[in-house]
Amino acid sequence: MEIKIHSFNSLVKLAEHPFEIPTTVISIGDYKSSAPILKYQPDYFLRLEFDDMEPHHINDYETSGEYAFRLFSSLQAAEIVEFVRSCRDRSSLLICQCQYGISRSSAVAAAISQYYAQDGIRYFIDPRYHPNLFVFSLLMKAFEDKA
Repeated sequence: MEIKIHSFNSLVKLAEHPFEIPTTVISIGDYKSSAPILKYQPDYFLRLEFDDMEPHHINDYETSGEYAFRLFSSLQAAEIVEFVRSCRDRSSLLICQCQYGISRSSAVAAAISQYYAQDGIRYFIDPRYHPNLFVFSLLMKAFEDKA
């Protein structure tokens, strides 16, 4: 399965036309954000909401109240693992999408790529991406736990 990374806007633009091959999308948005509205739907779609944060960036004020941040969770990591496993053999393209296509989506792509092809490092050395290490670590642990 080929893996591509998209931003919110580039995925919306891509979906202005039908997907040419069986396509899977993992869409990531900030907590309580709207999913991208796609004119044409991919074959498989998973939407997750969590903020682009790591635990050491959050203080007590930011974890309570109306403006609380939501970290990526082990439950969400397990959800991604199950989702990828369920559609991996039926899809030719996996699109990982987050707001800007830089951090959360590249972390998910790196973990999937590392688990299945041992080449996740390519996302860490590509200057276009800055994978969220917390997301990557939790997702790798979920893959190992479900092995």
